[in-house]
Amino acid sequence: MIHCATPSMKRASLREILARPEIAFLMEAHNGLSARIVEESGFEAIWASGRSARYQRNLATLVSGLAPLGLSPLLHPSVQAPIIVTYAAPSGAWYDFSMLYRELLQRGFAIYPGKTARVDSFRIGCIGAVEPEDLETFVARFHDVVALMKQRSPAA
Repeated sequence: MIHCATPSMKRASLREILARPEIAFLMEAHNGLSARIVEESGFEAIWASGRSARYQRNLATLVSGLAPLGLSPLLHPSVQAPIIVTYAAPSGAWYDFSMLYRELLQRGFAIYPGKTARVDSFRIGCIGAVEPEDLETFVARFHDVVALMKQRSPAA
């Protein structure tokens, strides 16, 4: 494990490991919890790529954007990876996953049905060629679709 005081010392130590002729076992960490697991697992080094940082920003954009609708991820923030986020389905009579899926797809976005056995849910991806600005647009479209669903609801 690389234990160095300054960023330049960390970079130099990582370069040393990568320059060795033998295979080095390194692991990427997305947050403090995964970094701790990597460290305790005995990997020689941990890194957080720009991609990892972008996924974290995507996750933050998604979570903060859907919170005003009363939605929050099923997983606690301490264990939520910035990859796929599962949300419990809203309990209102207006909610219809098929309509949510179809309307978002028409606006250029896809969500996934939940796979949690005990809770009706849906999932949203934060990874791939997705920027925080894309998630901002998704959140705006999600709000639009929720408003449409509430407007069309028999309870409205």
